[in-house]
Amino acid sequence: MLSSLTNSPLFETIICLILAFALLSLLVSTLTEVVNSYFNERGQQLYIVISRMFDDGLNVNFGQLLYSHPMITNIRKDTNSLPQYISNNMFSQVLIDVIGNYGRSYKFDAAANAIALQNDPGKGAITDPFLLFQAGVNNMKHTDLKLMLMNMVEKSASLSGKELEQRLAQLDGMIQQWYNDQMDRTSGWFKDLMRKRLLIISLLVAVGLNVDSIHLFKNLYTHPTLRSQLLPVAEVVADNLAKAKTDTTLTALQQVYNAVAASSLKHPGKDSSYAALHGILRDLKEIDSLQQHRDSTRIANLQTASDILDDLAGLNIPIGWHNGIPPLNLRPRTPEAKRHWEQASSWDRFGTIAALLFWYVLGIAITAFSISAGAPFWFDLLLKLVNIRRAGKKPES
Repeated sequence: MLSSLTNSPLFETIICLILAFALLSLLVSTLTEVVNSYFNERGQQLYIVISRMFDDGLNVNFGQLLYSHPMITNIRKDTNSLPQYISNNMFSQVLIDVIGNYGRSYKFDAAANAIALQNDPGKGAITDPFLLFQAGVNNMKHTDLKLMLMNMVEKSASLSGKELEQRLAQLDGMIQQWYNDQMDRTSGWFKDLMRKRLLIISLLVAVGLNVDSIHLFKNLYTHPTLRSQLLPVAEVVADNLAKAKTDTTLTALQQVYNAVAASSLKHPGKDSSYAALHGILRDLKEIDSLQQHRDSTRIANLQTASDILDDLAGLNIPIGWHNGIPPLNLRPRTPEAKRHWEQASSWDRFGTIAALLFWYVLGIAITAFSISAGAPFWFDLLLKLVNIRRAGKKPES
């Protein structure tokens, strides 16, 4: 029974449809990364959150000072960009330095025309990082932020019999935990933003490539030859994804990229129905080159998006703006169909057009919502269904 189910036209159609959704969702994910890179969404969101952590209205904003620390400036891609990720360990180390510097005493040296330390470290000045941090917190004006930092210092200093290095480690751990809690909340906000953006880009891709899910399903179900061409491709992609998943150092999206790249789906030539989108991607790459961002990740993402379009064109999946695909095939083309259309009443014509447009819009909406689920979801589902189909195959004689 399992064998008859997994080898049925319906099950094969579902696998082929999921393969199409997987590639389209990968295109959407790539274009979303391009948009995020242009607007530096992650970097700006991170900067806003860290600034708000220290915005108490009375004291200097240590979050903004943190971004001028050499450890942070060194991870910037260029002077005009913000780092998209700061680890909890780096945040803690930099914050201890920044607040510790606020605990030092400075004076203006007129002879050197520069700011210098008021107390020479060799003449009894505080040099221990934990004590400098404590002094910096004590120099702050009284706010809830100061109280929170003082509590961290006091909890670390209350470790009786501990060396100062261990107190510093305790302080470092509490700062990292505070930062992690803030980043958990930030991740939720950013995911909400990305869900909306993914849906918008998914809708644009569905309309731009004219992916009508209902027509696509019917076409795959009624054409065994097309299914026989796509099923081996789905198996190759699933095998490569299983191999990519063994590398746990990669993210789920990176594993998907590697699986598709290793599958060698591209065919010579480009589908003319994708020419407009190809042109947009090419223009964006040229703009980046003029702005001297030849080595940016944005260029790599644009190239990946172009490659995915080639993959879709090479697989001959029935999408795009062709005469045989809605809405271009809605008008009558044969003489008999034209004669029947001319003889129909205005109300019948309106009803026919309304029904066809309804199913077309519904098909586009299904595509947009489906591919907005993300590439890892569809590729994982493809892997599971391919394994089920293999398990249900009859042994060859």
